[in-house]
Amino acid sequence: MVPWRFRVIADKLAKMIGGRGADDGDDDFSLPFDHPIDCRSNSVDVPHMRQRFDWDCGLACVLMVLRTVGLEQFDIRDLEKICDTTRQVALVFCSGYIDLHYFLLRTRTKTIGHIKTFKYESHGELDRGNGSPSNGFMILSFSVLALNIWTVDLAYLLHKFSVKFSFLTVTLGANPEYSAESYYREQLQDDIERVNGLFEKALEAGINIQCRSISAKDISLLILTGQCVAVALVNKIKLSQYWTKDAQDADCYMSNSDYMGHYVVICGFDRGSGEFEIRDPASPRKHEKLSIECLDEARKSFGTDEDILLISLSGKKFTNLSSRLVK
Repeated sequence: MVPWRFRVIADKLAKMIGGRGADDGDDDFSLPFDHPIDCRSNSVDVPHMRQRFDWDCGLACVLMVLRTVGLEQFDIRDLEKICDTTRQVALVFCSGYIDLHYFLLRTRTKTIGHIKTFKYESHGELDRGNGSPSNGFMILSFSVLALNIWTVDLAYLLHKFSVKFSFLTVTLGANPEYSAESYYREQLQDDIERVNGLFEKALEAGINIQCRSISAKDISLLILTGQCVAVALVNKIKLSQYWTKDAQDADCYMSNSDYMGHYVVICGFDRGSGEFEIRDPASPRKHEKLSIECLDEARKSFGTDEDILLISLSGKKFTNLSSRLVK
């Protein structure tokens, strides 16, 4: 029999994540009341997957979730294809000399590593830069990896694999206030219509999006049940203040921007130390620790919209969160 005081806490949490009490049915995600609510720590053994580029951390986090729930037959390239992260581009040059910097700039491709396929066709005599006349041209055709993966893209991806989750955010759609932020400037220009369309179609698609906040303390209570992990959008620059031992993080900290979006998986919590265990796809280490205060600061920075995907490991749905626990 569960002690009364723990049952009260459990009932409140059940309403928070399921909109129902402890004695209601079990169609939705609810807490197992025979599990000690006052457990000191809990950690889910989430496999650590590394991101391949500087833009695919979200896909790596989704891959970690898929591996955790037993879907091991997919890799990050499969997720790229499902998300349709490539776009076809063609440029015409009248010179045999190609300015690679201009080439990358025109395609909004930050590094040559983002180019997947590349081919060219030569027509006529090209200008070789020696003053001879030119009546030819060259066509470059290539596909590049799109850099704009939003949390709503990850939500649709999880939904495609029938993973049960809730998507919490304080802004439904692309936030126009971010247009002045250097990290988002080009992304908003390219993606605002597409992203807003995904939000508008989410309900019809069966995707649970809730416009509200959740505190790190409440996240810790969910993690302690053993039934939940989370994919959170954070400001990596804030994390870098704690993790300066990695060169990659140090570079991030030296960024001219105040914000750099990054996704991590939250998979454990220890009440004794007050720290979360996370999986960072940018880190070479499997185990990383993050204090409640650090997570809240990184997750609630301007630019994140406090986006978080709460993943149910029990296979049951989250529904509406109780407003009493909204911070």
